[in-house]
Amino acid sequence: MNPSPERQTMCLSAADLEGAPLALCKQAQIESFKDDYEDLQAYRALSSNSPLLPPQPVLVDGIIRVGGRLTKAPVPFEAKHQALISPVHPLSRLLVQDIHERHFHVGREHTLALVRQQFWILRGRSFIRRIINGCLLCKRRRAKPTVAVMASLPRERLALSEPPFTNTDVHYFGPVSVKRGRVTEKRWECIFTCLTTRAVHLELAGDLSTDSFIMTLRRFRGRRGNPKTIRSDNGTNFVGANRELGEALKSLSQGRITGELAREGITWYFNPPTSPHMGGIFESMVKQVKRAMKTVINDQVLPEKTLHTVLVETEAIVNSRPLTPVSDDPNDFEALTPNNFLIGRASPNSPPGRFEEREINSRKRWRMVQALADMIWRSRHSTPCRERQIHGYSYIFAYQIFRQRFQMKVDERRWV
Repeated sequence: MNPSPERQTMCLSAADLEGAPLALCKQAQIESFKDDYEDLQAYRALSSNSPLLPPQPVLVDGIIRVGGRLTKAPVPFEAKHQALISPVHPLSRLLVQDIHERHFHVGREHTLALVRQQFWILRGRSFIRRIINGCLLCKRRRAKPTVAVMASLPRERLALSEPPFTNTDVHYFGPVSVKRGRVTEKRWECIFTCLTTRAVHLELAGDLSTDSFIMTLRRFRGRRGNPKTIRSDNGTNFVGANRELGEALKSLSQGRITGELAREGITWYFNPPTSPHMGGIFESMVKQVKRAMKTVINDQVLPEKTLHTVLVETEAIVNSRPLTPVSDDPNDFEALTPNNFLIGRASPNSPPGRFEEREINSRKRWRMVQALADMIWRSRHSTPCRERQIHGYSYIFAYQIFRQRFQMKVDERRWV
């Protein structure tokens, strides 16, 4: 037997690679638009139900291309007379996938613009959207986590016949610096939130120890009454307080007041560890209190007594916020507030008197407290309805910088 001749291999040239898509496109057009292709070859008019009528096709070098009035436009020939392709032909999918992947998985409109530099796919936008929606890499990049269905509200949130603070959430936030003589110390704010009325009660805690929290809880009970249930996160001070309170109740129950303490017992619920999403009801109230206080206190270091008074003023102002939408009808009732449940009226008193901001540094502590309370009142009730005016202030945002230290900019334009 004669040996078989050696197979010769050749590398594809740039011309071969450039002409391959057009050769494949021509074959795809013959397979998809056979009747229309023959009509264009014979210079006959297309049928009235032909899908190629809107692009006004022309036959150039055996390839059906888009017609139109851009023949004299100074753009490349392939960009103004693209080759027509049917979306049902497998070649259209291969071309779109190749362009989409070679350009690093760009979006729908970007992919459509790249395709139309050389090809015109009928119903191209919807076709490309379907291709990109099926791209595995794009699916992974655009994937969103599944949102769990919200559970029913706890029974404590719906206890409408119970007095305020019968069911309470408690949380610590801070710290804040205070002056004691010449020494600067840290204090923490403790917020008690009513689960039903959304009222808040603020206390100042000396530290994060269990003893400090027990004293804070006793002050709260003395002013707001004994709650039935308390919910909190799984902080070590809360866990310790629950244990020590239980031991104290056991020792007291041996005396004459066993029955009274049993009726005044507190049921404590702890959120699971590493589950801050379960404390949204007090986290939202912490945000409102911190926003009101930080707007006014800023970086100031106040004496402890002054800070305690400011905390009480802030509590009164936050409890006067509306719980229901404010009606535009002057004949409607005023908006419902937590103070309506606590003291029977929307506000504990009239807004503070007008005090100048320079009085913050006054030696008369009561005037300093009233000036801070006045600023909190204005920031909570006047800022949302104030329009920007000439010489108004704006702030330059910067990462890793506290909001209180943003640079201030004076607005010299008038906003209408």
